[in-house]
Amino acid sequence: MYLTVDYFLAHGKLRNSIEDMLLKQEKPNSKEILEVTSLFMTKGKEYRMAKKTIQKYKKSFEKIVIGKPLLCNNENREKLANILFSEFKELTKDGFLIFVGHGRKFTLNLKYLKFERKLQKVFGTKKVKIIVLKGFSKRNFEQFKGETLHIVPLMINCGNHVKNDIFGKNGIVQVLEEKTQCKIEKHYTSLLALESFKKEFLYEKN
Repeated sequence: MYLTVDYFLAHGKLRNSIEDMLLKQEKPNSKEILEVTSLFMTKGKEYRMAKKTIQKYKKSFEKIVIGKPLLCNNENREKLANILFSEFKELTKDGFLIFVGHGRKFTLNLKYLKFERKLQKVFGTKKVKIIVLKGFSKRNFEQFKGETLHIVPLMINCGNHVKNDIFGKNGIVQVLEEKTQCKIEKHYTSLLALESFKKEFLYEKN
């Protein structure tokens, strides 16, 4: 059995969403193996909460396999980097391509830095950067002056972070405009808006 933890689509009701999903599938003493795709970027609070909730149903399945967050697995990082390259490679021709992630604690932000190096290798240029909402103010803005900046959310879906924290009033785009006077191109998208991402991470493999 193959399920997806689409917690971003649950509008903040993560625990209820997973509980409802598992209750529908629950079969005491079942011999089925439950495979759960993780749509989390890092092992943050939401991932730990989801994992704890899912494990409560371990007696209902022969085995439960929970996918690792996208940035905590070498194979997933490679796949995600190649997907982003295929979708956005043209944007590096006239400036910086800046992906904006959530970020949180320092150790989690290291995952984004590691992924940034992976992206630069795949794209073949240092002009691919990752900025995170947590720790954004520490970024060196001098490197961006006089350049065109393509801002692309590195988020699962276009929720409040994309609308408000990235493109909204006092969001990252506004700060970049004030600090760099750069030409900024806004790309309102998300990973779930990419068919290549959904095909790789969301759909069951036969």
